[in-house]
Amino acid sequence: MPSAVSATPSRSRFMLELLVAFLLTRLPFISIPFKWLESYFHELSHGIAALLTGGIVSHIQLFPNGAGLCFSQGGISMVIAYAGYFGAALWGYVIFLLATKRSSIRFTLGLLGLTVAASLVFWVAIFSPSLFCWYSQYFFCYHLN
Repeated sequence: MPSAVSATPSRSRFMLELLVAFLLTRLPFISIPFKWLESYFHELSHGIAALLTGGIVSHIQLFPNGAGLCFSQGGISMVIAYAGYFGAALWGYVIFLLATKRSSIRFTLGLLGLTVAASLVFWVAIFSPSLFCWYSQYFFCYHLN
């Protein structure tokens, strides 16, 4: 009877992937989406902590430089404050665990997409004037000048 197939890499492959991941995060333009994703999960974790401790989240702002803000009211501020880094690490761990089993890779990507879509709908200030100005400055204004 064959054993379950796992996508867990060997030790040498894991070390190679870890080295590539480290190098990718140091390259200027390639690292930007990774910074945005980390910031997204960081701020999302603040928001989830606020909700779990009885607070409310008005919106989340993410900035082009990788910074972000989660605007919440109420809740336990100590838990909300520490939830950012802990939550981002926890999200990474859960995604890694789910992605190392071949049978759950599609589920993991679907869950990730659903999480991003839901938070965009409920919390992220997509149409805020500052974000529109950032989009127009970086994507449209350079073409006009």
